[in-house]
Amino acid sequence: MKFNEINNNNKPYIEICFKDGNIFIPLKVRQVAITGGIKSFYFTISPEKKRDLKYILLIVDSKEKFDIKLYCSTKDKAYLWNNLTIKSLILNRKRETLLLSMVSEGKEVERRSGPRYIIDKDVEVRIQNEIVPGKAKDISYGGLKIEAVKLDEYVVGESINIFFLELNQPTVGIIRRIEYKDFNTVFLGIECDQNMENYFIFKKIIKDIQ
Repeated sequence: MKFNEINNNNKPYIEICFKDGNIFIPLKVRQVAITGGIKSFYFTISPEKKRDLKYILLIVDSKEKFDIKLYCSTKDKAYLWNNLTIKSLILNRKRETLLLSMVSEGKEVERRSGPRYIIDKDVEVRIQNEIVPGKAKDISYGGLKIEAVKLDEYVVGESINIFFLELNQPTVGIIRRIEYKDFNTVFLGIECDQNMENYFIFKKIIKDIQ
């Protein structure tokens, strides 16, 4: 995929790597024509996440080189751009506008390119009007694998809610893969947005098993 082909259906987000941790910011594409490997995005940050905006301002004002990655996906592929540059950041009351610079095409990657950790956590799977028990069998910062009771409501590409019973924490993902264990049980490959809420939930789970 080329940089200028990214649209909102690709659910783009950036990962910014700092010494004390990473932040993940979902983006929306601004439909304006900009040449020279520059693309305009906008994003909104809730009041409790204003710390993330301070980090971005730090990057814009600093001469230091930061590791900035852009991720997006199509129905069956995921793409990654490394070493992006933030050209400018425009602030207003409703949303912030970000200009990112990248010339090369995105590299196709596995959707969950990060390490996977084996777990065995009780969850509730909630889809449409159904709630069934399940087990989270592995996890990464980009998603997880769920073993659950077979339902006709499972459809690749559909949204699904997962509730971690031990943490009393919910998360939302997209079903990307369905594997049948037996007549009554399936494995679900779930892709989750790498936003800050999911990051801290998954970080706690991963930290507990390390």
